[in-house]
Amino acid sequence: MKQLDLIKHQLQMFENAKNGIDTNHADRVGVSSDQKKTSLKRPFSDLADTVNSGITSISSHQPITDTISNQNTNPKITLERGHIFFFYRPKLNTPEVKSMDDVQRFFILLKTLPVTQTAASQSTDSGSTLPKKELYRLIRIGKKKLPSAHDGDRFWGIVEEVTEDLSRINVILNTSHYATVSQGDRTLEPCRPVGEGAYALVHNKNQTFLAYLLEIPHGIGEVQKALNIDVQGNMELNIKNPGILDQPGIPMNLKAQPSNVNTPQSPLKVEYPAKLQESFQGRRWAPAVPKELLNYKGVELLLAGSTSEKFEVLADEIGISDDFSTLDDDSLFEELSLSKKEHPIDPLVKGEWK
Repeated sequence: MKQLDLIKHQLQMFENAKNGIDTNHADRVGVSSDQKKTSLKRPFSDLADTVNSGITSISSHQPITDTISNQNTNPKITLERGHIFFFYRPKLNTPEVKSMDDVQRFFILLKTLPVTQTAASQSTDSGSTLPKKELYRLIRIGKKKLPSAHDGDRFWGIVEEVTEDLSRINVILNTSHYATVSQGDRTLEPCRPVGEGAYALVHNKNQTFLAYLLEIPHGIGEVQKALNIDVQGNMELNIKNPGILDQPGIPMNLKAQPSNVNTPQSPLKVEYPAKLQESFQGRRWAPAVPKELLNYKGVELLLAGSTSEKFEVLADEIGISDDFSTLDDDSLFEELSLSKKEHPIDPLVKGEWK
């Protein structure tokens, strides 16, 4: 009712403006002298139309009481915290990478961490459940780099693997060999680590953001710049509804995103339990609430670059833990059980292609 009373009050003020402003009354409600002059210059019809359009936009969407309720019950919620890692994979039979032209895949690896009691409460409130163990999500980014807010980038991504078993992640990151009939033996080069840090998955104002702070490398090099990895950053994250099938021959981007987005369908058919599927509420794309929507192999994502101003709002939620103060060049390899002999370290510590 407070918002309705405010609108009625503004209408009354505009009625007064039509006949001459009551400056004493304006002072009592905190109207500045500049605002008084502006009110006198604007025709009453313009002012009334402004307020009336506001009433229409509110009532056409939902009742005023519901609007107020949603504002009060939709606070910033930290869905998850953890460690974030960035990797790129060279093209087939390309042991030496010299530029982006030699890059075949770009990955984000999210490793969840044990939650605090506060986070546990927030997770329950958001409809999420707490992980029993550390969970690993490997996400492939289609454009082979992070989206830029400055360029208005919106890139697709696919959850390649979700597991509590680190060895299943390493199978993807490590070297692999396979034989083909036409070209003989082929070598899939090992992924190169290019960054490590902390992340938070945060839901704020009906949007879900993936925000991160980079801990290694300590300076941004050529490789990080090419992949749009910065010292800090954040992306808006949305999940595709697998229950809405795309019409054959019609790209998804015609209905879901701007024309610079092209999201190929995941080779896996994702089937959510009924309760999770209901989270989409019939929408083609939805924020990652609850976060369990991300815990299915083959889930398709839309990542949009977000501004540094939004990062400042989210930064406190990342919560760098004490263990990051002792990170060194070997930490990533030890934490993920990777071999430094197999995975070149130069892109991580020097920012140089390898």
